[in-house]
Amino acid sequence: MKGSLYMEIKSPDGTAIYRGNGKETRNFTLNIPESGVYTIVACAKHAKRGMIQINKKSNCF
Repeated sequence: MKGSLYMEIKSPDGTAIYRGNGKETRNFTLNIPESGVYTIVACAKHAKRGMIQINKKSNCF
């Protein structure tokens, strides 16, 4: 059975600003529209191994 991934990133007000399954891309950049606490949810099923790396970049402009 092949593994799967679901990931969601929520803004401080709870609105999902990203939802994905990891099949379309391996790397992506997400511009955060406001400061505050963001929630990251990652659910993997039937995964033998894997890694999720999240980096915060500041002053990217």
